[in-house]
Amino acid sequence: VGFRLFPALVMNAYASRYAIADKVVPFNTNIALQAAIIAILFTAAAAVVSTLDELREVPASLMRPKPPISGKKILLERVSFIWKRLNFTKKITARNIFRYKQRLFMTVIGIAACTGLMITGFGLKQGIIGATQAQFSNIYRYDMQGTLSKNVNEADKNAIKANAVKTSNVKAILFSYLKNAQVKIENDKSQDVYVVVAENKNEFNSYINLTMEGKGLKLDDDGIVITQKLSKLLNKKAGENIEVTLDDKIFRVKISAVTEQYVQHYIYMSPDYYQKITGNKIAFNSFYGMLNNLSEEDENTTLNTLKSLGSINSVEFKNNMYTNFNKITSAINSVIPVLIVSAGVLAFVVIFNLTNINIDERKRELATMKLLGFYNHELAAYIFRENMILTFLGSLAGIPMGVVLNKFIMTTAETNDMMFLQNISPIYYLFSILLTVLFSLIVNLAMYKRFDKIDMIESLKSAE
Repeated sequence: VGFRLFPALVMNAYASRYAIADKVVPFNTNIALQAAIIAILFTAAAAVVSTLDELREVPASLMRPKPPISGKKILLERVSFIWKRLNFTKKITARNIFRYKQRLFMTVIGIAACTGLMITGFGLKQGIIGATQAQFSNIYRYDMQGTLSKNVNEADKNAIKANAVKTSNVKAILFSYLKNAQVKIENDKSQDVYVVVAENKNEFNSYINLTMEGKGLKLDDDGIVITQKLSKLLNKKAGENIEVTLDDKIFRVKISAVTEQYVQHYIYMSPDYYQKITGNKIAFNSFYGMLNNLSEEDENTTLNTLKSLGSINSVEFKNNMYTNFNKITSAINSVIPVLIVSAGVLAFVVIFNLTNINIDERKRELATMKLLGFYNHELAAYIFRENMILTFLGSLAGIPMGVVLNKFIMTTAETNDMMFLQNISPIYYLFSILLTVLFSLIVNLAMYKRFDKIDMIESLKSAE
């Protein structure tokens, strides 16, 4: 199951972005043995620790029913204004929770892992889809991007702009110089980047929003603006210098700012700074455009009109790019149900086993209460109230666990040319807690019949 289920989901997610010829996961004996040994070691260790604890007892004490753990005064009892307002059963519940400390910690840790897994699943979804939404909604402000059939001079540029703006749907155009380049990262490896030189540095933010932590950035004539993921790969920040290979020449440039961006690597610079470092006058080969109407029909009409101008080689609309990226990121949704189901199974196993042990260890106590006239639903409430409180405490403990796990997975899953969001909406914390509580309720309902099977006579028989 391990070799067939999870690897297939991960490969399907990556296959939407990369071409994977044969998605094959052969059985690997070495990995299987490692996983089996780890599982056996953990279960065997638990069995050994439990057995050694029993073997310390003398045979006579092992033959007698195990006495209940002595109760102690708990911290809540010292808070008199709360304690005196609790009824008898609630006081007993509070004391029992802290009387069985081993069960307390096992439940809280198990439920915390369950909630943490669900938070990770929701965080994974929000991080990947949210990054794409931020890129195409907040950062890319242009409506279309095009390339020219050749580098154009000032006169050609003005003619193209005048003819393009004449079409009823084109609001504005900003020319740019777009070129592939390379920068060196660690271990002498190279990273491909796009160098973008804007025609007008003051208008550039109207087309691509340069921002970091909500603060707007501007192109200046003293350095370049690089994207956040590229900054991490280079381990460079604003004020430091990097080397850029452009047209087979190496240029040393200064980073003036780092901008928030999630898809691909870009280096943005002003025309004056480009001329300063290269000594060449800028010749534009691409453009960004703003449209009046964004319907599919209007975009197709605009495309046909612009391509008829002759100087324009290709045009791509942001809406189409966004749709393609959404197809890529939607593959990750298949991972979310698996994480939630896995978390549910974990919660079921933890609560089922602990409830089973709880009822078995306290059978004499429950039989006594049944003999005194307690109905089954009252006995169930007596036990399940403890379960629900521990489930809630475990869910709260699972929030920081989920945050840490989500951050680790998001950082690990990132590719070199993509960065994910690492913030989780509060609503997903609430969903995770509610789902964990729901799993606990299902287990409680499944265990309800156990109270019918408590035999008062057998349970209350004395070993003496």
